[in-house]
Amino acid sequence: LARHIGGLAASLDNFDALVFTGGIGENSALLRAKTIESLRVFGFTLNREANERTVGGRSGRISRSRRPTAIVIPTDEEGLIARDATAILGISPSGGFPAQPSDLHIA
Repeated sequence: LARHIGGLAASLDNFDALVFTGGIGENSALLRAKTIESLRVFGFTLNREANERTVGGRSGRISRSRRPTAIVIPTDEEGLIARDATAILGISPSGGFPAQPSDLHIA
């Protein structure tokens, strides 16, 4: 992971932030620690305590450095897809789905 991030970052004029998200990025403090340690050349310094407590749906900054910084942002792809689908179909999220699939009319 760090090798790919480093390769991409080398072509940037500025490297402001590294965002860990989704599954393993959100929940693996070990993966984040190893990645950030490998990216020290870009100015990253890990806040180990913040990294360890930023799991299980918690978000926050996990680096001591301000720029570049490393942050964790939880995602909810399934929830976003469900919200978009209900909006497109004109279904109220609190009202539930129609009883019969034939009730859905997509223009």
